[in-house]
Amino acid sequence: MPSTETWAAKRRTHTAITTLVFAAASLLSIMPASADQARKPAPTAAVTPIAPAAPSVAERLRVAPSASRADSVVLVWTGRVEAGMADAIARAFEQHKATTRRILLTIDSGGGSVPEGRRVIDVLKRIRDTHQLDTYVKPGSRCGSMCVPIYLQGQTRYAATSSLWLFHEVSIRDLKTKQITKLDRPAFQQLVDDYFVPAGVSKEWLADMMPKTEGADYWRTGEALIREKSNIIHKATSDTNQRTVVEKAAPAH
Repeated sequence: MPSTETWAAKRRTHTAITTLVFAAASLLSIMPASADQARKPAPTAAVTPIAPAAPSVAERLRVAPSASRADSVVLVWTGRVEAGMADAIARAFEQHKATTRRILLTIDSGGGSVPEGRRVIDVLKRIRDTHQLDTYVKPGSRCGSMCVPIYLQGQTRYAATSSLWLFHEVSIRDLKTKQITKLDRPAFQQLVDDYFVPAGVSKEWLADMMPKTEGADYWRTGEALIREKSNIIHKATSDTNQRTVVEKAAPAH
């Protein structure tokens, strides 16, 4: 019969071996199955690129002092006529009305919302009550659809001969597909009666234009509008835009 010391020694040996076996198994479980697997990079989560945010409606209106007239503030609107445009122009006017006598609205727009366009026109009429309001379409810029009644609010209307103009019937679009589902000629006629005629647009020119817009887009240049004596544009401006050149910064020492 083995002694107590011998039995204790065997038990310690058995415990040590068991511990080594479990440690080895644990180590193997966390090691890669092969060298190729060891060289594989750890999986990373897919990264979805973030598209740059579109400018907000307020950001589409830029305000700057006039480079040629000290008594003027220039409001520059670029983009669609859409909700928020009227409020943006009204806020800008409130901020500058005490320090200026003239507002120049420079616009580059293919048109947009008729209801918002009417609200913009209401704001411009209030500006005209106390200030000179002029409008301008630059070389290469366009003024189409609902942009035109807005432009016509200018007491003096400037445009480059290279500007591009679009006249057509009011369109109704599907909210999901954005496709035109209906053309509303009576609504277009109402815009002509409400804004073109009071602004002094030639009745002869309107009589020639209206049939050409039946179910169609009618494009004109600024030069054509002046040549045809439409009286949409009061004064033609240069087709030259000065380019801005910024001096290269000197290298740091």
